[in-house]
Amino acid sequence: CTNSSSPYSNLFPLNNQTLEVDIYKGGVVLGCFFGPAALYIWAVGILAAGQSSTMTGTYSGQFVMEGFLNLKWSRFARVFLTRSIAIIPTLLVAVFQDVQTLTGMNDFLNVLQSMQLPFALIPILTFTSLNSIMSDFANGLLWKIGGGVVILVVCCINMYFVVVYVTSLGSLVLYVMAALLSVVYLCFVGYLAWQCLIALGVSCLDIGSRVRNSPVVLIEE
Repeated sequence: CTNSSSPYSNLFPLNNQTLEVDIYKGGVVLGCFFGPAALYIWAVGILAAGQSSTMTGTYSGQFVMEGFLNLKWSRFARVFLTRSIAIIPTLLVAVFQDVQTLTGMNDFLNVLQSMQLPFALIPILTFTSLNSIMSDFANGLLWKIGGGVVILVVCCINMYFVVVYVTSLGSLVLYVMAALLSVVYLCFVGYLAWQCLIALGVSCLDIGSRVRNSPVVLIEE
């Protein structure tokens, strides 16, 4: 970037050390190597990816809440409200905050999304493995085991990156808060996995059912 006379060359130190780049600096590097057009193409691509992700989440939440709450709104009103809730806060943050803040916020959002993965993957594997729901298309034993292993690996990788992100913040208070939240989080994930295994027919884990079905002996005096 220094050799290309880029106006953003002050972002990079003048040494041979390995450079750690984020979304913002990555776009700047592309602009230095391939010209200013690449910088704007990168920006448009990031904006499109963000809007696509936001709209996908909004669509799914919109249809789910419509079913749960039995909403009878017109399609225009439903779309307008859900898009406004999803997009307006993003636009306000983008307008009134600087690039460095947005980059840190992006890292934080990635961490949150990583932590939410088990709440989507575990029920999906459970639902697609139930004969009562999928009938002939239910997962076989091999797919159940393989899917469970993949989910476990993905969740472990994401938890590793969460730990790396928290440790990079360099605050003892945040460490303690993260530790407490991690205990609650892991307990809830364990509870979710336990309930899903019971739904899949692992009866040895159904403690409540065994207690209810245990024989009661009455002794007469």
